[in-house]
Amino acid sequence: MATRSDGATPRQLVQEAAEKLLRSSGTPLHYKAIAESVLPLLGLTGRLSPKDLNTALHEDKLHRFVRVGKGTWTVAR
Repeated sequence: MATRSDGATPRQLVQEAAEKLLRSSGTPLHYKAIAESVLPLLGLTGRLSPKDLNTALHEDKLHRFVRVGKGTWTVAR
């Protein structure tokens, strides 16, 4: 499973990558579109599903994400 030397979990890696993607896109994205971009880059395809990514965004302890529609997310700040 993908981890960093600082001990970040796959869920934390996904949250960080999703935040970067959403900030760079400048527009809200559906969780499936986020998953298509983020999971392969992190080597997590097949380990985490798009639904797992959606849950990770919802449960982010830093509250970086805001749901703006069914399954559609943007960054909070």
